[in-house]
Amino acid sequence: MKKLFVLVVILTAFCSPKFQPEKFAFPLEEVEKAEVKGAPVFFDGRVCITDEGWKAEIGEDGRVEVSRGVVKVAPRPQEFRDGVLREGEDEYYGTADGYVIRKSRGKVKWKWKIGGGVVARPASYEDFLFVSSLDGHLYAFKKKTGSLLWIKKLPGRGKYPPLVLDEVVVAPSLSRKIRGFHLNGKVAGDFQLEGVLKFPLFVLRDKKLVAVSYDWENQRTAIQVLARKLGVEIKIYPSPPVSTKEGAEIKAKIYGFYSPEVVFKINGKVLSRGEDTRILWFPSREGIYKIEVVVKEDRVVRSRYVVVEVRDPEMEKFRGIMKLRTSCYWKK
Repeated sequence: MKKLFVLVVILTAFCSPKFQPEKFAFPLEEVEKAEVKGAPVFFDGRVCITDEGWKAEIGEDGRVEVSRGVVKVAPRPQEFRDGVLREGEDEYYGTADGYVIRKSRGKVKWKWKIGGGVVARPASYEDFLFVSSLDGHLYAFKKKTGSLLWIKKLPGRGKYPPLVLDEVVVAPSLSRKIRGFHLNGKVAGDFQLEGVLKFPLFVLRDKKLVAVSYDWENQRTAIQVLARKLGVEIKIYPSPPVSTKEGAEIKAKIYGFYSPEVVFKINGKVLSRGEDTRILWFPSREGIYKIEVVVKEDRVVRSRYVVVEVRDPEMEKFRGIMKLRTSCYWKK
């Protein structure tokens, strides 16, 4: 009997409905896309030109404008071809024969041999160093000591520099996929491109990513503007039920975007609008309330709501007195 009771408790704990934030495999989604004919021959982070004279220009807002009849241009040197990461007096870089090196004031502090050549600039975050290799792997090191933390497989050859956005390592490679990793090496997921990536990922001012890929089968270039997915979680302090006497703090935890507009609604009426992610709420009467948070970024909108019960201590006290009087009356 005791074992049966324990089993029921466990099943109840697992099966009971719980609030969960939005789930997503990899925190990237497409917010803008343009396709043009031909293979890309030039891209500087703002303008892409194909060998058939098509031009795609990315604006400040991430929108893409396409035109034709552009004079063909040859690729020119770009910043990403400098494969050295400089941080103060330290320099981190890889070599064609497969070494990762840290130098400080011209002296080699550590040197590590990996499985393939390195042509892409490393990326760093806090004490981590991330290196993409032509052997198709991403390597994570301790910056100061050179200790190897983990090695993870990429979808293609690591020709392009990795990026770190919101504690996710975005690792582009010579493939149709952009793979993301958490700092501990766990795979965050993949984002599927329209074609094979032809240039490094560029970051716009608002932290949106621009990917230029080429579809060999259809001979088309795709310019895709990518951003972190929106997600929102609502927390209420103290936990419901809420008291009309004390009020409550409503806090929205935003996943994945950078300067969104946040709208708090109570039973459909706007209570607050702006960049604040928390508000104070003092309900005037008891009842059941629907608290909703709507998050907007560009043309992407996500929302989350919870239903809470509000109790009035004075009314509860009054009902208690009336209940007591009623019970006393019937006892007589």
